[in-house]
Formats: sequence, structure tokens, C-alpha cells
Amino acid sequence: MFHMFVLFCLCCCQLIGVCCVEMVSVTEGDSVTLNTDVTAIHEDDDILWKFGAENSLIAKINRENQIFPDERFRDRLKLDRQTGSLTITNITTKHTGLYEVKISGTKRSTKTFSVSVYVETHEEEITYAEPTFIKRKAQKSKVKDEDNVEYAPIIMRR
Repeated sequence: MFHMFVLFCLCCCQLIGVCCVEMVSVTEGDSVTLNTDVTAIHEDDDILWKFGAENSLIAKINRENQIFPDERFRDRLKLDRQTGSLTITNITTKHTGLYEVKISGTKRSTKTFSVSVYVETHEEEITYAEPTFIKRKAQKSKVKDEDNVEYAPIIMRR
């Protein structure tokens, strides 16, 4: 159902002339900057950043720089006052989703980003050491007295 909604939104965006969705992939814990493609903000420009299907307002630039208290983004958002670009630091999977920036004032534009956050998987690394051989005398038997040799691998985990 969600995929159908995204497809519908993309089709609608194309019909009303809004630029395509920019796909952004980032690893959890990294930072990502969503660029507005604006070189300079004018005094009468307003820039609104929204997140998710519910279009929650997360940041706004007008005469004062504002970041709105959304628990998901606590202490993670940085706004560039010259370009309006938004940087999300120490990103997590709960930040995956659609981001939309609306610029109004001297120039009007809208840009949408689809951010995917991936968790880096660390496979367990196993190191095998050189085999160790142990010699020990075989128990006395009716057969000839010989040494037994046993193979004992050493495994170290990190």
C-alpha cells in the first residue's frame, strides 16, 4: 500500500511540474546534507523543511533560523543560513523517509528527497591460527608401542 502511495505522489509531482524525487542513501551514524540548490537566500525568502507522510514541519528559515522540536531529530538538525540546506547528523533508521523543502519568496520551488538509512552489518571475523600438534603416548596395548598425534585447531574470535 505504501509503495502505491509513493508511486501516486511521484506521478502527481510530475503532473504539476515539481522536480523528481532525489534518492539519497546513507549509513546509520553518518551525516547527510540535503541541498536546496539555492546559492543565496534573499531576505524575503521562506524555506520550510517537512518530513514523512504526515509532512511534519522540522525546520524553517525566514528572518529567524528555526528548528522545530521533533523528538526524532533531537540535536541532529543543522540549517545552512545561506543556502537553506539541511544536514542531519548521526542519522538513524527512524530518519528514513521523504523530506520536502519548499522555498517561497523571490523564487518559488519545491524539492523532495527520499532518504534511505542502512545499518552496516558487521560479520563476525574468525581467525584460524596455525594448527598445534600434541604428542602423547598411547596406552599400553598388545600391539606395538606408538605415539598418537592429535590435531587441535585454535580459534580466535573478534
